[in-house]
Amino acid sequence: MIHPTAIIDPSAVVPDSNSIGAHVIIGANVVLGENNTLHHHAQIVGNCTVGDNNQFFPFSLVALPPQDISYREENTHNDSFLTIGNNNILREYITVHRGTKKYDSDGITKIGNDNLLLTATHIAHDVQVHNNVIVSGGVIAGHVILEDHAIIGLCSAVHQFCHIGQYAMISGMSFVSADIPPFAICNNNNIRGINIIGLQRNNFTEKTIAALASAFAFLRSNKLLYTESLKQIQKDLGSYHEIQQLLSFLTQSKRKANFKKLD
Repeated sequence: MIHPTAIIDPSAVVPDSNSIGAHVIIGANVVLGENNTLHHHAQIVGNCTVGDNNQFFPFSLVALPPQDISYREENTHNDSFLTIGNNNILREYITVHRGTKKYDSDGITKIGNDNLLLTATHIAHDVQVHNNVIVSGGVIAGHVILEDHAIIGLCSAVHQFCHIGQYAMISGMSFVSADIPPFAICNNNNIRGINIIGLQRNNFTEKTIAALASAFAFLRSNKLLYTESLKQIQKDLGSYHEIQQLLSFLTQSKRKANFKKLD
């Protein structure tokens, strides 16, 4: 169903299975899959591909041009895109911007599947949101990567180019300018331990959770240097797949978080 007050560009592809509410705007070069719902006053501005079964709540603003001072609509419009997968929920007043071609980017902002982006969340240009991610009114700056099952707490901000690992949880009102490793819980750039509730809810075994807790204890120990901690983790816990994921992330990270105890 398409409400008679909706404005849809002639170039847009909108299958009949989609529900398009009052005063919705769908711009040029937008392609919708099946069974999407755009509630009243939602906008998908242009150069955007959307999968199936997504919900765009009132006043959500999607596929806007990037907030980058070097972006010029007349020169770079055709290199600036947004892709959205399946089963995502984009709540009221969310903003999502298309990509750029800067810093080896492919020009595409990417949102995967089964994500929940809550009211007033901002997803900037060239961000990659993987799957099952929750962002609660946060500001996610350009080129950030949010891996599967990451949770960004209420009104938190993540600095550009940061990498947030899988199953990591950032507490509310945080400012993050470091890479946050998988399975961690943190406030600001300070690692507080593992996201034990999140791991339990996602059916990690008790042995795996215990191994991760031990690894983080090594990293937070004031008795070991960072490199010594990594070696000890590999020696004692290297047989666990999740430990290898953690070590790989830590060795590749360019923006180290603070593991050391502050109290």
